Amino acid sequence: MNNLGIIIPYRDREEHLKKFVPHIKNFIKNKINYKIIVVEQTFEKSFNRGALRNIGFNFIKEHSNYVCMHDI
Repeated sequence: MNNLGIIIPYRDREEHLKKFVPHIKNFIKNKINYKIIVVEQTFEKSFNRGALRNIGFNFIKEHSNYVCMHDI
C-alpha cells in the first residue's frame, strides 16, 4: 500500500502547528496512509527551510512511497 510522508519545516509557530495538524488529519482521514514529520530548528541562526526539508526527507524516505513538503 502507498504511504505519504508529509514534511513540515518548523520553528516558533506553535499556534499555527496546533491548527494545521488536526486540519490535515481531518482532510486526509481514511483516504490514504500518511505520516507527518515536523522537523524543528531550535538554534538562533536564520531559518533554513531547505536543510529542514532535506533532514525530513532523509528520515521519511524509507517509510514512504511519495513525499509532500508543506509550510505552516
